[in-house]
Amino acid sequence: RDILVVDAPEERRSGMLIVQAVLSDAQGLWGNKGSQLKARRPQWLRACLAANWQHASQHGHAMVLRHQPTRPMLTPWERDICVKDSGGKPLDENDCERRWERENFNWEKHLQLSEYLRNE
Repeated sequence: RDILVVDAPEERRSGMLIVQAVLSDAQGLWGNKGSQLKARRPQWLRACLAANWQHASQHGHAMVLRHQPTRPMLTPWERDICVKDSGGKPLDENDCERRWERENFNWEKHLQLSEYLRNE
């Protein structure tokens, strides 16, 4: 589910890896929700990605992007809180994901790094 954006030639490899999670949020600040792979990213984010791409290319680093969050995104305790806060109504998965999106996207970066460190 990750995309290798920069892979330095063997003779220039620094041994460093830049990992970046670029996930489309519900409000569209990080790009439209459409197709995650073809999401239109805002100019500010494209500038950041271009700067990181340039740095990785220039210094022999590899660079990997994650464009989709790990599923299932919600933990059991997050679901329980959503049901409790709705007064016991059935769980609305989309509303609950939107509620926890920021926290879960932040943890996604840690998960991504952990997966690479464990060679998964």
